[in-house]
Amino acid sequence: MTDEFCVSCSQPQVETLKACSTCKAALYCSKECQKEHWPVHKYTCRAPLNADEVLGIKLLCNREVPPAKGDGDPHPAIARRIKQVVLKKNHPIFRRGDLCPATERYGLPLLVLSDGIHNQKRMDGDGNQPAVYMRIDVDSGFAPMNWQLIDPDTCYFVRQDCKPLTREAMEVCHAFHSMLISDAYDLGAEEYGWAPASEMITPVVFQTFCKKYYREQREKGRQQFGFLVRPL
Repeated sequence: MTDEFCVSCSQPQVETLKACSTCKAALYCSKECQKEHWPVHKYTCRAPLNADEVLGIKLLCNREVPPAKGDGDPHPAIARRIKQVVLKKNHPIFRRGDLCPATERYGLPLLVLSDGIHNQKRMDGDGNQPAVYMRIDVDSGFAPMNWQLIDPDTCYFVRQDCKPLTREAMEVCHAFHSMLISDAYDLGAEEYGWAPASEMITPVVFQTFCKKYYREQREKGRQQFGFLVRPL
């Protein structure tokens, strides 16, 4: 069985698959599929990364978040914070960044670097709660104290394994952590027979959450959340 498939219709058609002329990464079985997939692909289509580059995320602090486009904007607030960036493999994040323990547990090992935390600078970014959420401890559900007390300002994220980190993947990770914090880490829940929240932080639970989240976003007209044909 081949690992190659059309990223639009998900059908394996090895003999007819052709690569996107710009990025050389996305494969299509027809011009129709390529045209239909462009609203999704345009967010990541670029010339191939050099060997010393990785696709990462810049998570904006409160001060830098652009305003919503209007009442009819289907994008959640977190989507306006997430910017795609290309980082070099010698970027300080690989030497000094924190490994997010929850994401490592469910199979998406993310490194995060913050000027406020790692460079001990006094920032005026007015906070970055989404970044703090990504640093939660598996057992307690709380971020380290320095992440709670110091303004992390704008942060950078990459996958420790150097695989591409897309805007959609970052958004669903944040949504998963928000669910854990609001629903799973209820104080005293274990006393009433609920399983420890840490037992929810597994690849199976995360992937199930991803499928549901992607489906909900597609129903809202967000075409970039195409079918999740394989785990992130």
